[in-house]
Amino acid sequence: MSRALVFGLCLSLGLAPRAYPSELLAKVEFIEQHERIAPSRGFSHTKVEISAAIKSTGQVSVAENRASGRAASSGNRSSTLGRPGTRQLWKVISEKRLANYTAYTNFTRVIYLTIDGPRCSIEVQYPLQPGETEYRYRRLSNGERAVARSISISHPRCELRTM
Repeated sequence: MSRALVFGLCLSLGLAPRAYPSELLAKVEFIEQHERIAPSRGFSHTKVEISAAIKSTGQVSVAENRASGRAASSGNRSSTLGRPGTRQLWKVISEKRLANYTAYTNFTRVIYLTIDGPRCSIEVQYPLQPGETEYRYRRLSNGERAVARSISISHPRCELRTM
């Protein structure tokens, strides 16, 4: 990614200073809702907070925090825009849209980040791998395997700024 692309994204945000910015910071939050069918039936909720720093060099550094009840996890990953990293890919979809793909056991979480002037919005999708009908994952509380019929989100929020 060039400094010009970061600058272009920042211009569309209305955040660009006179000189090219060297970094775009995106903070995304939402509540993931799992309609769990195993090991027990019910709904679980996980708060997801993601901070991504996208540098003019194309380097992307991501910190993700997840919390469900008293259980929590966090992790940091790095990749290069447009190149697959460990379990994730950040990609420019259009002049005002970025996508983050994160691979899980049998599905992918896709976060679309859309920039609209000084505001941003997110859309999150969970496509299953071909042939799959249920979501398999590990629970935060104890690491045991779980199965969900569906995953959706509520309370989406995003914030952008430049450095």
